Amino acid sequence: MTPLQTALRILALIGALFLIFLIVWLFYCRCRRGAIEPGAIGQPVYYATVQPHKAEGGKYPAFTPGRC
Repeated sequence: MTPLQTALRILALIGALFLIFLIVWLFYCRCRRGAIEPGAIGQPVYYATVQPHKAEGGKYPAFTPGRC
């Protein structure tokens, strides 16, 4: 083997180890940055509750949807 082939093999091994470390760090690290904690003040709300409305006096009578 030439020194160039040896250097390329070492570089490929280092690259593979780096990718493995990166995958492990991204998927198994419990220190996720920017995670929203429950009850945090000033964080956006992604759910809401709305009271239902009824339409009265319309032109069309109410109906129950059926199966096709």
